[in-house]
Amino acid sequence: NSLANDRQCEAFFEIWTRKEAFVKCLGKGLQYDLKNCYIGFSHTPEIFENSHSGYKKVPWFIQDIVVDENYK
Repeated sequence: NSLANDRQCEAFFEIWTRKEAFVKCLGKGLQYDLKNCYIGFSHTPEIFENSHSGYKKVPWFIQDIVVDENYK
């Protein structure tokens, strides 16, 4: 595992949120198997969706929105 322990939880929720946003854009909600898409760790991640011939890049982009840590 290449992430420090204190960063792993934060990274998990970043990726989960990105995948959830992608699936909502598809209009499929959580009935879509999240294993069928890959969204990278980078600041401007690429999105790949699993198809019959392997993973293919999706022509969309994800942008993280940073909110104040005190936001509730």
